Amino acid sequence: MHGVTRIAKYKIGEPLLFTNLDIRILDTNDLLPMFLAASYTYYRLRRKLMSDETFDLLSSRLYDAWDDLEHEHKHLITKENLETQSGYNIEFPPDVVKQGDEWLRELDAP
Repeated sequence: MHGVTRIAKYKIGEPLLFTNLDIRILDTNDLLPMFLAASYTYYRLRRKLMSDETFDLLSSRLYDAWDDLEHEHKHLITKENLETQSGYNIEFPPDVVKQGDEWLRELDAP
């Protein structure tokens, strides 16, 4: 979770924190915690960190790299989550909740 840093703040329409460019250039192991935090903020708090299109790209990159991913929270996600582009049924550990909350605070900052 600590290796992911926001690349750019997206400000067209609704404010979003991550863009397609972020998803394309980040290491796939950094995308896994991003998927978890984005799922947490969307499904538990009804707030988006990224557009639906960007989340779909994130899911697709993780799906394609699934066999090579190494992350302590990989067991929380199934390939079905990635295929359906949904994290609604994930149990989020405290560090994911903390990261999601921190990113929302960053998004809300002036």
